[in-house]
Amino acid sequence: MMHSKIDSIYDVPLAKRLAQKKHKKDKNSRCSAPVNGQFHEETLPNWSTLPPDIFFIIFSYLSPSDRASIRVACKTFQRMIDHPSVWRHKVVFLSCISKYQTEMWTLLQDRKIDRVEVMRSSYNDCRKLRDNLPHLKGLQIRQWLRNNELRALRSLTEMQQLRLGDCTKLSDKELVTGVTTFQQLTVLELNNINMLRDNAFKQLVRLKSLGELTVRRCLRASSGFNITGLGLQYVLFRLPKLRCLTLYAVGLSSDELSLSFTPPKGRAESSLPSLCKHLKTSDVPEDVPSVQKLHLQSLTLTHSLSWPMTQEALSQLDTVETLCLNSCYLFRRRDLPVEDVTSIFRKLTNVKSLDLASTNCKNTCLEHMPGGLESLDLRDCYSVSGIGLQSLSDRAGPNMKHLGLALCNRVSNHPLSMLHTMFPNLETLDLSSCRCVTEDTLSKLLKLQKLRWLGLRGCTQLTPEAVHKMQELSGNRIQVEGPSLR
Repeated sequence: MMHSKIDSIYDVPLAKRLAQKKHKKDKNSRCSAPVNGQFHEETLPNWSTLPPDIFFIIFSYLSPSDRASIRVACKTFQRMIDHPSVWRHKVVFLSCISKYQTEMWTLLQDRKIDRVEVMRSSYNDCRKLRDNLPHLKGLQIRQWLRNNELRALRSLTEMQQLRLGDCTKLSDKELVTGVTTFQQLTVLELNNINMLRDNAFKQLVRLKSLGELTVRRCLRASSGFNITGLGLQYVLFRLPKLRCLTLYAVGLSSDELSLSFTPPKGRAESSLPSLCKHLKTSDVPEDVPSVQKLHLQSLTLTHSLSWPMTQEALSQLDTVETLCLNSCYLFRRRDLPVEDVTSIFRKLTNVKSLDLASTNCKNTCLEHMPGGLESLDLRDCYSVSGIGLQSLSDRAGPNMKHLGLALCNRVSNHPLSMLHTMFPNLETLDLSSCRCVTEDTLSKLLKLQKLRWLGLRGCTQLTPEAVHKMQELSGNRIQVEGPSLR
């Protein structure tokens, strides 16, 4: 006997049909397991009721690839991803400006992008940037730049951050004349400079709002790179808002470097006309008053410190909190007493972050570390051993939050196993390429209750299984970079 569809429907009990109908009607609800023969509904959260500002905050933390994935989900998310709030203070990498069409520039304008990074830019690329993003505030060009390309950007009057990755094809006059057109600059980074002399370098005092300055000399620079201590002094003491200074292989002697951090005096001021004798009258900056005290908070002297600085110069640096002395020859010297080598640490008592990578810092230097030190990088300091770590613990043990011991192969397994007693508040620890790190060492590192990141790259005695076991025992509290987990 044939049954109709209506008959088959009515064969289903009435209570069950009603429950199915109600379940289909409310798509935002779900039925839990029956309790005493009855179904209980649990309403799922409706994300569409959240304020848009919450989405803007969430999307601002996502990576560019994640934003691209969310943007194609629906039109609502597309509008949210393109909102300027999501892209505020974000740096956008433009890979190939010459191929961008009108739609791409319109999208960047709608998002109000004001900070970009490019690999390499031609004259036409710079013109496109200038015409389509006239309110650009930050620009980083990784590869070399020519003078005509720098001139094409002059109309970007709102520029605040300028980072040039390769200045080898610019003369000192072209370089300084080009960057000083941006009067609102607060960050200036000049890398791989081939030519820079005092009479051009002193023009940087025109940038009265400059707060961060980086001067990186090309390692194969010609004799045209010749900044003296007097020229550097003239600039530093006429930039009152300068807080971060980076000098990379500038080639100053000990006396010249100390002079650059010494307040200008009568003899130094009287020597200033000699700096300007090769300049035209129109090139000489207006008389800018000098300050008598530097207020630097971050100082980097990579490849630039070979002799101790004078006490007068160090007194000008007592406000420094972040100090980078990477690859400085001073700590390799055997012809100087320890007191002279470590005088910079005893004088700069406010330093909280210190980078001594590739300096071959000795154990005796660690006895004079600042008491408030929170971060120390000793990468490739192959003379450091457990004795030095104990001295460091006595000076700044409870305050230490980051410790870098990569390539420190004289540190044996025993002091590594005692790190939880020497530095109980460590949050990040780098033990990359330390041959003595074993599975037993990892078990002892679990006692560092605040540890969140651990570097184990190049630790040949560890297996991925041992690292995986450590992460499980820590409840995945510790992020490990090292042997790949399979």
